[in-house]
Amino acid sequence: MKKLISAVIAVIMLLAFAPAVIADTDILYSAYAKQGIEMLNSGAYIEGNVVVESGYLDASEWHNWLRNGIVYLNNGASFKNIPGNTGSPLYDIYRKAVYGDFVISHEIKYLNVPENLENKGSLKLDWRNSSTAPYIIDTDSHFDTLDLDNWYLQVNVPTDEIRFIEADTLKSAPGGTLSISGGGKVVIIVKKLNVTGAKLNLNGNSDDLLIYFKEDEDAINFNNFAVKGHIYSPPGRKLIYDGNANAGTYKGVNINIFGNLYVNGEVEIKSSVTMVGNIYAPNTKVELFGDSCIFGLVYAKNIKMYGSGKILGPGNDNFEIDLIKALLANEEPEDPQEPQQPGEPQEPQPFDPNFPSGKEIKINYPYGYLYGYSHGA
Repeated sequence: MKKLISAVIAVIMLLAFAPAVIADTDILYSAYAKQGIEMLNSGAYIEGNVVVESGYLDASEWHNWLRNGIVYLNNGASFKNIPGNTGSPLYDIYRKAVYGDFVISHEIKYLNVPENLENKGSLKLDWRNSSTAPYIIDTDSHFDTLDLDNWYLQVNVPTDEIRFIEADTLKSAPGGTLSISGGGKVVIIVKKLNVTGAKLNLNGNSDDLLIYFKEDEDAINFNNFAVKGHIYSPPGRKLIYDGNANAGTYKGVNINIFGNLYVNGEVEIKSSVTMVGNIYAPNTKVELFGDSCIFGLVYAKNIKMYGSGKILGPGNDNFEIDLIKALLANEEPEDPQEPQQPGEPQEPQPFDPNFPSGKEIKINYPYGYLYGYSHGA
């Protein structure tokens, strides 16, 4: 167990949001692309403002892809296709575009989480090892394999504390359920994922759960995941979100995930996936397919939208949730420098009769300093 103010050990990279620098004006945006946006189907659209830092904004002339918003083009960014028809949707977007210095910056930060948690082997939940649901974990733990199967796992953690659970492999069937009790927060550290469905923290608050994926060559496939929590993926791992598990409703729409995605690898949001939250992927591309829908904002290196995918913003730029702030603050203090022991006294140098001598010097102060070199220069 680690208190929010305690020091923890290992270092995990995470993107951290920095204040915007936007020509003396803060822009509420739905999409921010560092190197361009491509709208690849007439059904895809963005509701709210769009910022393009560099590269092209690529959309067909008759594609009504921007609603209730304005395009902000940073110096060097431009429309790939200049509309030729003054009655086209793209012409209306083009003539209202604002040009200037529009840059929103993100920087690399680090999360501190513990290593060497107590290893408890492998655990598979079912009625044979827990006749009364739920099965309870109330200490920081490491599992070789943690299999929720179709059973119930409850993580107990008191208020103002963080419970860390690490699984080399996390498995679950569609009925596998995780809940958080006690008022604290939970960080689940996962290397490999093998699930056909899961329900995580559906009766809780999204800000109380963070799922962190460690580096691995395998893509992260969220298949029928219903989650109230935030998700982090490391560099080199592709995150694919698919399925139609229901974590709740928002504006009459069934939602798969309530929470933010913090992504260092590529992201694919498949058909029919819905989320309430933000996607932060400043070093990679985000692709929305089919009828996927993001209630929030997308910040990415590149944004590509296919089919009838939608970004419905503007989102609340809320990168540093309380859980992340706590982990960012838990920096392990540097070890104090050990005092150096004085060396052995040096033997006096023999008198050199050839060393030049000068007149006598008198110092009439209570103390004095004499600087020079060991060779006498």
